[in-house]
Amino acid sequence: MLIGMAVNRIARQENHPMLPMDIRFGPLVECCRAHGIGRSVAFQLAEKGLLDTFKIGARRMVVLESLYALPSKLRGQGAANADRMIA
Repeated sequence: MLIGMAVNRIARQENHPMLPMDIRFGPLVECCRAHGIGRSVAFQLAEKGLLDTFKIGARRMVVLESLYALPSKLRGQGAANADRMIA
């Protein structure tokens, strides 16, 4: 995730045509870990449909927009329901 953020920053600074301007997805475990979510909970959230994920080869990727929207989704369902949904 940190590499992706660095590439994104360099691309914006230099306006390099070969670098992506907007990173929209990343590895599930690494991206979730960067937001304080452990591996098991990350996969549970994906299984419940709270995170949009897909696979590239053997690797599970997460759509970052769904990760950023997760607090709102959980808040909307209430804290008690959120605990039950994850467990």
